[in-house]
Amino acid sequence: MSMQLNPALNQWAHIGVAGKSITPILDQITGAVCAFGLRKLRAAYAGSAIQVRRSSDNVTQDIGFLLNGSLDTTSLLSFLGSNSGFIAKWYDQSGNGNDAAQATNGSQPRIVNAGTTDTQNSKPALFFDGSASTLTIATPLSSTKSVAGMTVNMVAQSANASVQQYLFEFATGTVATNARIGIQKSSANQIQGIARALDGDSGAFYGSGTDGASYEILTNVVNYATPLGSLFKNGVSQATGSSGITAGNTDSTNSLVMRLGARGTSAANFLSGYMSEFIFYASALSAVNHKTIERDQGSYYGISVS
Repeated sequence: MSMQLNPALNQWAHIGVAGKSITPILDQITGAVCAFGLRKLRAAYAGSAIQVRRSSDNVTQDIGFLLNGSLDTTSLLSFLGSNSGFIAKWYDQSGNGNDAAQATNGSQPRIVNAGTTDTQNSKPALFFDGSASTLTIATPLSSTKSVAGMTVNMVAQSANASVQQYLFEFATGTVATNARIGIQKSSANQIQGIARALDGDSGAFYGSGTDGASYEILTNVVNYATPLGSLFKNGVSQATGSSGITAGNTDSTNSLVMRLGARGTSAANFLSGYMSEFIFYASALSAVNHKTIERDQGSYYGISVS
């Protein structure tokens, strides 16, 4: 599927089946708190995709998008040459300025390995090394941290079947006092959704059974009012959980931290695998809305979605 600028609408448009024009996914499903991608996700976004550090001299450079909305890998490889490239910052395309960053060189995920772009399904992907790589987004919610639900959606892969890994977690250093949401792979190779009440330390872990090693679209929807957490893989419901997910109190004292590729409560349980896209909403998206996102991602990344 190609992309082109639609002059009449002044927006990026995917050109899909039978020439049908589809607007970028953040313009279809609005209200994202933060959104990171290696393609353009919102028509009005005018910034870069990533800030890349060159291994030879630690110089950094912003890398943007081509006119078709894909990552400008030509500029990326021109900047790096035969060196490797690491992500110092993954820019938030939501318009909220919630960039994902990593200041420590040895903890930055990789985007180019010795002059060759890291890819999954022929699309650029960030490589997380399983021992240190992680990106952090600080305090991306309102000061009260009081929400009715949360949704996290990502395109990722966890390659190590025998080690517990967090693909993502949103939590605080004192886990008993804040809402928590995440996606992990257990040491039994089970992909799991994570949820926790706003006011309690008990939490739900619900999983799909044996996880595959292929690139996947993962969505965790948590509704604190119902209460219910639901995990989806490639558009298919995997499991639900309700234990520990209750309507909670507001919290105005602790800072919430989001981590990509590691546990949120501490930099541990690192992801060994890849990630190309991450979108977060401070609400429980409807089935129609999260399926719209999943199908859009499936079309772009070559992943079969039900």
